Amino acid sequence: MKEKADITKNRLSGLFILILFMALIYLSYPEIQNYSTTPKWIFLGGFGVLVLFFENKKNLPWSLGLTIWFLFVVNYLIQCNWSYNFWDSFVRAIPLLISPIIVLLLVRLEGRLIEFYQKLALVVSLLMLPLLLYTLVQIAALNASGEYTHGSTYEFRFAFGHRNQFVQFLTLLVPFIFLGVVLARQKWRRYLFFFVIVLIYCVSFLLMNRTVFIVLFGLYPIGVLFFLINGRGKKFRRYAYLTMFAFVVLAGIIVLSPVRKKIPYVGDLTETSYGSGNERIRIWKNSIELWKENRLTGKGSGDWKIEILRTELIHTKAEQSMVFYQRAHNDFIQVAVENGLIGLILLVAFFIVGVIQLYRSNLDPPIKLILLFGVLAFILIANFSFPFEKVELLILLFLFMLPGFSIRKSSVTRLRIENLAIGSGLILTTLLAGIWFKNERLYFDYKAGVDRSLLGKIDKTFYTIDPTSTPLFWHDGNKLFDEGDFAGALPEYEKALKYNPNHVHAINNLGSCFYSAGEVDYAEEQYQKALKINPRFVETLMNYTSLHFNRGDIDAALNTILKVPIEHEPENYKVFIDVIGKAKFKWLIELYDEPEFERFLNQNYNDASLMYQISLNSRNSWASFEDELRIYFMKQQKNK
Repeated sequence: MKEKADITKNRLSGLFILILFMALIYLSYPEIQNYSTTPKWIFLGGFGVLVLFFENKKNLPWSLGLTIWFLFVVNYLIQCNWSYNFWDSFVRAIPLLISPIIVLLLVRLEGRLIEFYQKLALVVSLLMLPLLLYTLVQIAALNASGEYTHGSTYEFRFAFGHRNQFVQFLTLLVPFIFLGVVLARQKWRRYLFFFVIVLIYCVSFLLMNRTVFIVLFGLYPIGVLFFLINGRGKKFRRYAYLTMFAFVVLAGIIVLSPVRKKIPYVGDLTETSYGSGNERIRIWKNSIELWKENRLTGKGSGDWKIEILRTELIHTKAEQSMVFYQRAHNDFIQVAVENGLIGLILLVAFFIVGVIQLYRSNLDPPIKLILLFGVLAFILIANFSFPFEKVELLILLFLFMLPGFSIRKSSVTRLRIENLAIGSGLILTTLLAGIWFKNERLYFDYKAGVDRSLLGKIDKTFYTIDPTSTPLFWHDGNKLFDEGDFAGALPEYEKALKYNPNHVHAINNLGSCFYSAGEVDYAEEQYQKALKINPRFVETLMNYTSLHFNRGDIDAALNTILKVPIEHEPENYKVFIDVIGKAKFKWLIELYDEPEFERFLNQNYNDASLMYQISLNSRNSWASFEDELRIYFMKQQKNK
């Protein structure tokens, strides 16, 4: 019997390592990076079904923390019902569902946690080693050619979709690999694990991500210090705490003083104008204002990216509605906006209970401490990024919390029902992810110009909005509008606005559709609506200027076009201001009886450069076109 049990154990261990190896190879494979989210859901769903029925005689571990997590997910799914895009929001819950299930199934397959963590450390180290070395070689080549910049580092994303997710994944692997160092019996394994950790530090530092910089050089060193003083005497602990205090003070001095600018890379990381730091602070403030509108229940799952569009986004990349933010870059703030206080309380409760259960687990204190700092690292990253969206990062979170799960006793019948329910859920979510992936791939091929007819093959009642928050019906409307079919384009734009009522491009195009059809009053209503959402949106400002001018309202046309930001002038701006400026000159000549001023106006009537210069002066001073014109006239008179 013992030999049979050993054979079964070895077989399961071999299968576990093989499957995990395949999974992590998939995560690292660069060819899938264009579809870096949905394929992982499909793969992991199928993987979960395979593992579920490979060995089904063991109970799944559970915990109070997991119960709270699934209450949070259920609340998220319920609130999808009042989202603008139901299926888009519903599909985003797949990683929230799959991640804990996959971890639970893996643990049931392996059994002993210590052996599980040992194998995990070895597998991820072997998989990440070539990826880390390749990245370092490429960065060295960029540095040698003088092309190493913050922007150039974005090419190192592999299958993670984004460079930041790649370095976050590496950062969250550190506790597991450090566990390997602690648990390893062979020297070569310790050397391997230590070497991989050093490489992770080097790569993460060179890829210039502030969040992981704080984790790697702030949180983890504190964790190592706690690990070293565990079980030591009072004198050693006293010196350790003093060392920790000195480290924090020194780090603060470096970050807050001009010295930081002289340290390579650190100066860039601490610059306020560097990266998207300032933008995040702005959208966090706007998000908090959105949350105040629906404190208890929130706006609806997945609707942050819709609601944020109607907030002030000046001095951000979204200012001209050329970029649309998809996430708040703070998962806790985003949950508060979308799911209100209810969702936020459930999420915070999950972390509190999970940490307590981890602390009360039967593992040795040093191991629990390492895993605890892994949880803290995830929480820190969640305050600056969006790891809840990334299934691979969520899986790491639940792996950190594993010791807090307990094995339940249940009957064979209950176990079968449980397996059937989990298997059915995994199959359904995998099928849903597959359908989503099919439509998503059609859309990306359409956008890439592979086949423009692919737009008609997309199920727009299911895949309603693209990754830039643009409703797909907007593309249909544009196609008809370009063909001159304004009557056909109008309902398409209205459908688009059903799925994103704050999309200024769709509102602007709807206004232009009305305008082209002769419905001037309706067009003006849409232009005003677009400018209420984004007062600096150039396309609408130019269209509204045209509407005012064609009505004969010269002053309204001037007041509108002078709101166009100088740094965002369209190519036809000078033509517009020249035509409107001439009309203003003509009106001033007829209105006033001032011979010198009339002579000046007549002499400069065809001076397009003067018209443009007056518009520049007006936009810089916020004075009216006429006021700036008179100032210019007085200077000319004085210089004679």
